Amino acid sequence: MTSPASPPRFHAVVVAAGRSTRLGGEVRKSWLELAGRPVLGHTLGAFAAAPGIAAVVVVAPAEDHEAVGRLAAELGLPCTCTEGGATRADSVRAGLLALGEQADLVLVHDAARPLVLAEDIGRVAAAAARDGAALLASPVRDSLHRAEGERVVAPVPREDLWAAETPQAAGRATLLAAMEACRARGESPTDEVTALQGAGSPVTLVRSTEPNPKLTWSGDVPLLESLLLARQTS
Repeated sequence: MTSPASPPRFHAVVVAAGRSTRLGGEVRKSWLELAGRPVLGHTLGAFAAAPGIAAVVVVAPAEDHEAVGRLAAELGLPCTCTEGGATRADSVRAGLLALGEQADLVLVHDAARPLVLAEDIGRVAAAAARDGAALLASPVRDSLHRAEGERVVAPVPREDLWAAETPQAAGRATLLAAMEACRARGESPTDEVTALQGAGSPVTLVRSTEPNPKLTWSGDVPLLESLLLARQTS
């Protein structure tokens, strides 16, 4: 059993293969500057500082590989790159295959979540090493309502509801088998927990210590930048 003084060794797949169509503009979200660094720089910096990190595979377009390598080298982070697929699930699969059988415990993270804390990465890795699989998440705070078109139909109780974030973690063989099963059924899960649950694997929730929002829309940029700047000055 791993002691608290010896964090579990893990590999990571960082997914940066999206074309940022919802964000708009000419710069892909991984390369937008937030608080003086590209989004991907913040993300890789968190993994470089996480206890137990062995190496990272960044799933990104081929034209980004050289720039990714420079970022990782600046951080002293062992890193390789591979190209993604048509969907996020395809890109995660590509990253898992690129890791090879050398990897055991794997954390999958969206590059577009640059506020993730190294501490929380370590907590997810520890929970997955102990329980088999884990994800970072936050309890739902807003009131929820089911709707038909633009008309509210009914409230949805928010008790026991959590908003899934990344990283999400499991053994490489377990996660790859779950992803392949989805692929065989013609399904494209939007996150790893969906695939793991479909395969009957239990997953442990790890509550985010601080906000860990995803950069999706152009309106998210000032929010994420203000949060990053607040951390730098605190």
